[in-house]
Amino acid sequence: MALSWNEIKSRAIEFQNNWQDTLRENSETQSFLVLLKYEAYGIYNNI
Repeated sequence: MALSWNEIKSRAIEFQNNWQDTLRENSETQSFLVLLKYEAYGIYNNI
């Protein structure tokens, strides 16, 4: 099921709030991207 734009927006804002105090950007890049796709956009990796 596709997410509505309002759902994506609210998820993205929550995601941003969870990551705003991140200090180790280079070492957390992979985690950030994977979680952004999952938490904000609802995209699941089939790995």
